[in-house]
Amino acid sequence: MDELVVKFRESYDACCKDGIWQQQSATFRRFWLEKVLSQGTEPIPDDDCDVVIRILDRNGKGNTKESEAVARTMVTQGAWRRLFNALHTDRKLAMLVDSALKEEDSDRKASLIDDLYKANEGKGNRLTGEGANVLDTLLAVYDPVNNLSMISLNDRKAPMDFF
Repeated sequence: MDELVVKFRESYDACCKDGIWQQQSATFRRFWLEKVLSQGTEPIPDDDCDVVIRILDRNGKGNTKESEAVARTMVTQGAWRRLFNALHTDRKLAMLVDSALKEEDSDRKASLIDDLYKANEGKGNRLTGEGANVLDTLLAVYDPVNNLSMISLNDRKAPMDFF
């Protein structure tokens, strides 16, 4: 295992990746603030959503082998667009997501996520779910330093079980 760690460290350019993710996070935060949280009910244009979806989802329309994305979320382009537009029109739910994204205290963040699951119950927008893929993806892109980019709860559990 030690040899694998050394080999990885030799090939991984951490400074470059950190810079990429600082930019990705800034792009997402700008979209979140200027499009999702903005006043009004006009739909968010697909092109604006698609820029962010490429950051969130490896399978986002327009991504290439060289593209950096949070994960392969298994969420369709249309589902991401509908979610962003649903949050844009549901201010209460959007503000609850915003609070969870911004919260730094892990206990408070967990409580906000519990509240979010309750508030989103039955809405069918894919924001919350058993696997937590969408919410975990948003958390990872909002703050890639402090949030894992391993978005599936099952995928998070596997290494814990292993170690």
